[in-house]
Amino acid sequence: MWQITNLRSRMVRNYKPKTNRKLTSPRKLKAAVALVKAGWSIRKAAKDKGINRQTLFKACKKKNKQPDVSPPQLTYNSRSVLSPEIEKSISDYCIQVAQMGYGLTVLKCRELAFEVAQKNNIQMPLNWTKEQRAGIDWYHGFRNRHPELSVRTPEGCSIARAMAFNRANVKLFFDKFAEVRERHPSFVDDSRIYNLDESCTSTVQNTRKIIAPKGVKQVHQVKGAERGVSVTTCDIIGAYGTVLPPVHIFPRKKFVPDLMINCYPGALGLGNEKGYMTKETFPAVMSHFIKCTGATPNNPALLLLDNVESHFSTQTLDLAKNNGVTVLTFPPHCTHKMQPLDVGFFGPFKAYYDAAVNTYLANNPACPPTIYRVAGFVNDALLKAATPLNIIKSFQVTGIVPFNRDIFTDSDFMMAAVTLRSDPSLLPDGNQETTVSTPETPTPEASSAVASELIDDTRRSKDFVTPADIRGFPKAKPKEKQRKPRRKGKVMVATDTPEKAEISQREEQAELKKQQTEERKRKRLEKQAADSSKTRRTRRNTKRALTYESDNSEETDDVNVVTPPPAPKSTPPLSGVTMGQLRTIKR
Repeated sequence: MWQITNLRSRMVRNYKPKTNRKLTSPRKLKAAVALVKAGWSIRKAAKDKGINRQTLFKACKKKNKQPDVSPPQLTYNSRSVLSPEIEKSISDYCIQVAQMGYGLTVLKCRELAFEVAQKNNIQMPLNWTKEQRAGIDWYHGFRNRHPELSVRTPEGCSIARAMAFNRANVKLFFDKFAEVRERHPSFVDDSRIYNLDESCTSTVQNTRKIIAPKGVKQVHQVKGAERGVSVTTCDIIGAYGTVLPPVHIFPRKKFVPDLMINCYPGALGLGNEKGYMTKETFPAVMSHFIKCTGATPNNPALLLLDNVESHFSTQTLDLAKNNGVTVLTFPPHCTHKMQPLDVGFFGPFKAYYDAAVNTYLANNPACPPTIYRVAGFVNDALLKAATPLNIIKSFQVTGIVPFNRDIFTDSDFMMAAVTLRSDPSLLPDGNQETTVSTPETPTPEASSAVASELIDDTRRSKDFVTPADIRGFPKAKPKEKQRKPRRKGKVMVATDTPEKAEISQREEQAELKKQQTEERKRKRLEKQAADSSKTRRTRRNTKRALTYESDNSEETDDVNVVTPPPAPKSTPPLSGVTMGQLRTIKR
C-alpha cells in the first residue's frame, strides 16, 4: 500500500537550467540553417552542429519569413511585485542614506519596500501584509537585480566627525598646505613630508576569525588577560614610502631598557605614569624626529599632526622651529579621512600586531605576554605593514602626495548635510580629540548646497510615491542654545609666530590659573587645619570645666548621703598556735 504524503512544493530561489536550449550562439545557428538550405535534413544538421532539433526547425521557419536569423527570445517576463522604476528608487534611497551615515539594515529595507507597495496600492503577497515587510525571496531577487548594492559592516563614526568633515574645512586645510608647500623646494617635490600619530598597542590582542566546526554556538580564542596593559606607540611615515623608528611610551615612572627587548632598530622608549602622550613627553618625540630626519634650517621638514593638545607646547614648537621643522595641523575631527596613518597604515599594522600576539600565545601556551614583549610585537608588525606601497598609497588617497585638492567627491560630504553646520565642539562625544584653537571654522555652505541638490533629485515629480516621500532623509533639529563652548580647533601652521605666541599665551594663562587654584586649595587646607585645632582645644577645655564643676558639687551638696557602716576589722591570723591552745583561748 502506497502512503501518500502532502509535500509543499516550492520554487528554488536560483533556478539553474538543466539543458542548453535557447542558448545556441547565432554563428552556429546560421551555419545549421545554411546546411538545411543546402539540402540536409533538419535532424542531421542539428546533430552535426550540436544544437537542438526544435530550435533549428524554428530558425528555418523564421528564415523563410525574415532573412536575418537571431537566437530565440523569451516570450514572458518574471513576475515581480514592484516595478523596475520603484525598485530603482528604493536602491537610490538606500545608497543615499548610507552615504549620510544612517544606512538601512536588511529588515529595514524590507519594511521600506512594504511601505512603498502599500502607499502605491500595489497588490502584494499575503505574507507581506502579515509580517508588515517584504519577503526574504523578494529581497534576494532585489539584490540580484541591483548589483550596485551590498551588505557591509559599517565603521562607527561619531557625530562630531560627521559634522566636521565638510567642504569648507577641507578647503581650508588644502589652502594652508598649498601655502606651506611653496616655502621650500623640498616641500614641492614632496620628499620631506611626514605624518605622525599615536596608536594603542596592548598586551591583549583583538580576536580575528578562525576556522571552527559548524553548529558550535561559542568559539573561543585564548587571550593573555581580561584587560591588558596599554602602551602608546607613536608611528612616523614619510610621503616617499619611508618609515621612521617608532616611539614607545610605557606606563612606568622610570623607564628601564629591558622594556625595549627585540624593538625596531633605532626605536625610542619613554615612560610616564599613565603611558599616554603628554606635553612633557612630546619634546623628546620631536627631538627623535629631528634626529631621524636630519632636519635643519637648510634642510627643513614638514610634519603633519592632528589637533591634540599634547602636541603643542612652547618647548616643542621652539625646538621644531629652531631645527627647520614646520608643523601643520589637520582640521579637528577629520583625521579619519585626511590623515595618511589613519586611512591606510593603522589597519594592516593592527592586523599584523594581533597576529604576532597570537603566534606568541600559540608557541608559549599558558604564558601570557607582558609589557616587555610589546616592543617585539610592534617590530614584527612594522616589518610587514610599513611597506612602501601601503605608505605611498596612504598619502595618495588623502590628496597630500601627489597634491590633489579635489580628491574628495560630493558623496564624501553627505554626512555633513544632515546638520548643515560645522560646530563639533558643542557636541558631547567620548572619542573627541582635544583641540587647541579659538577661531571658528567656516560654515560648510558648499557641501550643504551639493547635498541638498542630490536630495532634491530624488524628490522630483514621478508617477509613484517614492521612499523619499514616505520617510524623507535624516535631518538634525535646530540646535538649542548651550553654555559657553570650549575652545574650537582649526587648521594652523603651529610653528608660525602668531600661532606660537597664542599657544604660549594660553600656557601662561593655564599656569596662572593652576597657581591660583593651588593657592586657594592651600588656604582652604590651612583654614580647615586651624578650625580643626580650635575645635580640639574647645573640646579639651569643655571637658576640664565639666570635671571641675563635678568636684565642687560633691563638696557643697546639702543632700544627706547615707553611708554604710564600717566593715568589721578582721582578726589577724595566729601563727604557731595549735588546736588545743586555740580551744583554751576560746573558753
